[in-house]
Amino acid sequence: MSQAVQNLQPARIGWASVDDWHNTHNRRWILRRDRIGTDPFGGRTVRANMHPGHRSGNVIGPSGPVDPELSVLAVQTRAGNPLAVMANYSQHYYGSPLLSADYFGAFSRHLAGELGQDPGSPFVAMMSQGTSGDLMWMDYGAPRTGRSFDQYAADVAKNASAAYRRIEWREHVPLGAIERKLTLRYRVPDDERLTWARKRMAALGDKLPRSQQDIYAMEAVILHERQRAELKLQAIRIGDLSIAALPNEVYAITGLKLKARTPFREHFNVALANGAAGYIPPPAQHQLGGYSTWPAR
Repeated sequence: MSQAVQNLQPARIGWASVDDWHNTHNRRWILRRDRIGTDPFGGRTVRANMHPGHRSGNVIGPSGPVDPELSVLAVQTRAGNPLAVMANYSQHYYGSPLLSADYFGAFSRHLAGELGQDPGSPFVAMMSQGTSGDLMWMDYGAPRTGRSFDQYAADVAKNASAAYRRIEWREHVPLGAIERKLTLRYRVPDDERLTWARKRMAALGDKLPRSQQDIYAMEAVILHERQRAELKLQAIRIGDLSIAALPNEVYAITGLKLKARTPFREHFNVALANGAAGYIPPPAQHQLGGYSTWPAR
């Protein structure tokens, strides 16, 4: 904190975005009618699911749209030296070792290089997760590619630097923020499902869940015990940019609707902000089933 105070100086702020269609794709695909799957509760309800495989013959197409917008919010000195960049992109994650910042960390390192910043400089970069509950970097409509973790992060950083160079810098902007806490009811199990869940948990004993049935039986018992959850929503204004912060894994179509309805010129969404309260599929997606629609925390 002392170092941050010592580094205080007059600065300018700005934001811009580019569309990056190459690095995010819908990962939830609709199954063929003769490939409908069974959920953990014994119902044949799985009409869509994540990660079908590349050019799979079991699916007919993606279940929703993609939000390709790659946004950057940046601060620089009055002399034009970069101080910080917050990027935002609707892509779930890449996949990395257990103890890792995933592609978000590699992105920050590559963006610093794109903007000519040395590792020891005070420049700070970060990537925030957009509405990507049903998005991923793999394009399942195309053949599998061999891009590495680092190559992916470098490509996204290159596109973010292109957005950075489009920024119109501002010396002064109005600021605003609003926060609401919502107490929402869980989708709790009925008596039949609760009885099934308790029996399965009793049989499991002290062992960890080993199957989807075990996991969602455990979730059913927990939802019954908790009944409700408190979620925090935030909206932030920086000039004619608005930012929404949501504590869930939100589908891309919801993010696109929020962008369309903002009263401001630009907008982006930060998902899994102030919490991790599970998936929030649009109502129509519940008809397609799959694990992101099953009751859980």
